[in-house]
Amino acid sequence: LLSAAIAAPAVIVALSLREPDLPEGEVRLAYGHLLRESVRTAFGAPAVRTMLILSALVTALTIAPHIFMQPFLAGHDVEVALLGVIQTPVRLASMIGALFAFWLVSRAGTRGVFISAPLLMVATYLALGSFDSVFVFAAFPIASFVNAALLPPAADYLNQRIPSSQRATILSLRMMMVSLAAAALEPALGVIADGASLRAVFFVTAGVVAIALPLALGLWLRADAQEREAAGA
Repeated sequence: LLSAAIAAPAVIVALSLREPDLPEGEVRLAYGHLLRESVRTAFGAPAVRTMLILSALVTALTIAPHIFMQPFLAGHDVEVALLGVIQTPVRLASMIGALFAFWLVSRAGTRGVFISAPLLMVATYLALGSFDSVFVFAAFPIASFVNAALLPPAADYLNQRIPSSQRATILSLRMMMVSLAAAALEPALGVIADGASLRAVFFVTAGVVAIALPLALGLWLRADAQEREAAGA
């Protein structure tokens, strides 16, 4: 009920939003045409396509293991009444990651930030799988921080390469890709949890991250380098 009361003013704000005027030379497309053009733009440009895949994988590989936070805590005899309290640092880590995203990019660069992500995520999931202690729960906020810190630079990178009229649609396409990946990962990890253990879930997730993210990262780095060369030429 409290959440509903908090959300109610957001409905009013959302209803007050108005479409901004388009830049000179751009025409507002019909919805179906906009969808087709957005998909063509997203998958026709290698740098955009590979960034969509990379950022969607990072988010999906954060969301999927996070559904096991409560079973993890329950397995270490944490009272149900404390589950929300103990998970609060995970939410705070996401807020801090988003707030400091561009500070990190200013220090390490967009490529540096994305290159470090697989290393940090593998380390967090290996820790969760290796140590049978409630204190290793501290690894969850790290994964949340990494995911939240990558979202603003990913959105910025995409926004610089797509027309303003297609930005919302293409960023929504990214979330659809996240949902599809999570829809495949979560049941598979659930089967592993039921058939083996939660620790096995985290080891498997670490393995998927170690394979999938470097592959996606390599494709994006190559596409980004080719785009830079073409721009320089």
